[in-house]
Amino acid sequence: MKIITSPMTWLYNDREDIQIPPETPVVVPDWNVASLAAALRPHSNHPRVSGMGHYTRPYFGQDLNGKRLYAKRGCGVGDQMIFAGMLQILKQRYPDAEIDFCVAPQLWEALWSDMDPDALGFRFIAEPTLFSDFREYDYHLIGEFLCEADAEPDQPDIWTGHLQFAGIDPASVPQERRKPVVPRSHAGDMQAAALMRDVRVRHGFSAPVILWQLAASSRIRSYRPDLTRRALDLIRTEIPEAVIIITGTDEQITRYEIDLDGNMLTTAGCDLRAVCALIANRVDVVVCPDSCLGHVCGRYDTPCVSLWSSFLPTDRVGSYSSHRPVTGEIECSPCRCHQRGRIDQGCPLTGEDPHANPYCAGLANITPEEIVSNVMEALS
Repeated sequence: MKIITSPMTWLYNDREDIQIPPETPVVVPDWNVASLAAALRPHSNHPRVSGMGHYTRPYFGQDLNGKRLYAKRGCGVGDQMIFAGMLQILKQRYPDAEIDFCVAPQLWEALWSDMDPDALGFRFIAEPTLFSDFREYDYHLIGEFLCEADAEPDQPDIWTGHLQFAGIDPASVPQERRKPVVPRSHAGDMQAAALMRDVRVRHGFSAPVILWQLAASSRIRSYRPDLTRRALDLIRTEIPEAVIIITGTDEQITRYEIDLDGNMLTTAGCDLRAVCALIANRVDVVVCPDSCLGHVCGRYDTPCVSLWSSFLPTDRVGSYSSHRPVTGEIECSPCRCHQRGRIDQGCPLTGEDPHANPYCAGLANITPEEIVSNVMEALS
C-alpha cells in the first residue's frame, strides 16, 4: 500500500464517479501506484508517493473488542473469499470489533455491494481510502501478496497461512469453521433460479446437472481445451441424460471451441453471484480447476471434482470435505507458479516458447476418463 497525493483533482482509475480533490492524500494498492502516477504526470507536477511504514499499525492477534480494524487483500476473488472468512472468525472472537474490508471499486460493485454487513459481521468498503480515514483505525491487516509472492516449497495451506497471518492459532479453528464468504445477491439468486427453471422444463427434474468451469484466471491452472472437449464428449456418452452448464467468459468459450447442443448450455447472461447461487443449492456436481468456484463448493458442501498440478489440493481446498481432487502426477508438481501480470507466463515443460502453449504439462496428465469417472462417482 502507498499514499499518493496530487496537486490537482484526478479520477481514480479514470472513473468519473471517483474524483479525488487536490492535495488530498489517499491510500492505494502498490500495484496501482505506477499507473496512477503515470496518468497524473502529463497534467501536473509529479504526485507525491509515500510508503505506509510510519502509519500502519499491524494487527496480529490483539484484543479487538471496542477497536476498529482495516483489512485489505488484493483483487483475487478466491483470495477475498478466504480473507473474508477469516474476518468472520475474528468477529466471532471479538464481537464488539468494527471491521472494514476494503476492495477494488469494480469488485465492490460487481460482487460485494449487496452483502449485508449485519449478517457478515463486517463491512465491505471500496477503494480508495482517504489517508485521514486510514489513520483513524486502531489496527490494519494488509494481506497484499500474502500467497502470490510465496514460492517456498514448504508454504502453508491457504487457510493455515491466513490464520497465522492474523495472529490466530490455526489449531484453534476446526476444519468445519474454515469457510469462505461467498458473494450473493437477490438478482444473482433470481438469475440462477431462472436458468434452472429452464433446465427443468426442458430436461425434467431427474436429470443430473453438472456445472463445468472452463478455465481459471491463468492458463497454467486450466485444463487444456482439447482435453476439455474430450471430457465433455465422454460425459455425453456415459451420462446421456446429464445437463452440462458451461461457465466461463465469452473469450474462453471461443478459445475452447465448445460446441453447444441440446443438453449443454452456458451461464451467459449470469454474473458470478448467479453462478455462486447455482452452486449453493441447485447443481449436482461442479468440475473446476484451481479457482474461486472451488471455494464456493467448499462453503456449501457441493460435490466438486477439482483439477490440480501446479498447486496441490492440500494447498487450497484441503479443508473442504466436498472436493474430489484429481491431480496430474509430474516430477515438478507442485511448482506453485503464480500468474504475473496479464500475460500468461506459461509452463516451461510445454516447449521452447511457453507463451505459445501455456497450459500446465501436469494437468495434461489428467485423462478425461479420470474426470468423468469422478463425476459419475459424485453423482452416485
